[in-house]
Amino acid sequence: MPALLVGVEPPGGEAAAIAAIAAPHLRMVPLDLAAALRRCAGLLELTLPEEAVESAAAALRAAGKRYYALSSQFAPRLPKPLQASTLDPRDPQRLLAQVALTGPPESLPWTSVLVALPAQVGAGGGGSSAGQDGGDGKPLAQQVMGVASSLAFTGGLSLLAGKGKKSDGDKARDRPTIEPTRSLLVLVAVRGPGEFVRLHTYADRCNYRVLPAPQPNAEANWRALLAALRARFPAGIAGAEALLAAESGQRGPLFADDAALVEHTRWLLALRVLQRLGHLRP
Repeated sequence: MPALLVGVEPPGGEAAAIAAIAAPHLRMVPLDLAAALRRCAGLLELTLPEEAVESAAAALRAAGKRYYALSSQFAPRLPKPLQASTLDPRDPQRLLAQVALTGPPESLPWTSVLVALPAQVGAGGGGSSAGQDGGDGKPLAQQVMGVASSLAFTGGLSLLAGKGKKSDGDKARDRPTIEPTRSLLVLVAVRGPGEFVRLHTYADRCNYRVLPAPQPNAEANWRALLAALRARFPAGIAGAEALLAAESGQRGPLFADDAALVEHTRWLLALRVLQRLGHLRP
C-alpha cells in the first residue's frame, strides 16, 4: 500500500534541503524529489514501503523538519463530494446534512468530522493551490474585483483625458475578465474503517432555516452557521483556524479548482489523523 510523507507545513523554499535529506532513504534523485515536493501541498504519496518513508521522515525530524510517515489507508484519496444544501447543527449528538432533494439526511456523529475548511473556489483557470494574493496580502480575486469596480466607477476617465472614445467592441475586448469565486465549507468525516465522506456546502445555496434567527443578510447567515457548527465540532479539528477567521468575516483561502482544494483537504486530513495517532498535538 502506498505511504504518505506528510509535512506539518508545506515545504516552500526548503524543498531542495528536504529532498537532500530524504532522497537517500527513498532511493530517489534529489532534484526529482525536490520537484515533487514543490508540487505537493505538504503531502507526498509514494509507492514505497512504509518503512522506507518512515526512515526518511525520521531523518528529517532529526534535522529539525517536522515530517511523518503515514499509511495511505488513513488518509486515502477523497471520494467525490456530496453537495449538502443543509447542515443542521441543532442535534447535540450528530450533524444532519441534507444531500438529496428527498429522503433522510446524512447523519454523522460530530466526533466523526475530521476536517472543516471554509474556502473560496474559482470557476476554473490557473492559480496556486493555496491562498492566492497579489502581493499586498489581499486575495488576488479581491484585488481584481477592486480594480474592476474602480474602472466601472470612473466610467473610463482615462479615455476622456486621452485619445478619444473607443467603440463598444473595443470596450468589450478591453474589459477585465473577472473570475467568479464562491464561498463554501468542506467537511470530511469518517464513516467506518477506511471509509470517508466529503461534503461541500456553498454559501449561496445553503438552507439557513436551521438557524435560530435567520437574517435577510446572506453573509451574516453564513457566518452564524459557521459559528454554530464550530461549537459542535470536536476540539482540534483540522481547519479550525480558517473556520474561526471566516466567522469574523475574513475570506477563506482561494483555490483555483476542485483538484487544488482536494489536495489541500487531504493534507489537512492527514494532519488530523497524525494528531489522533498521537504524533502531533491538537
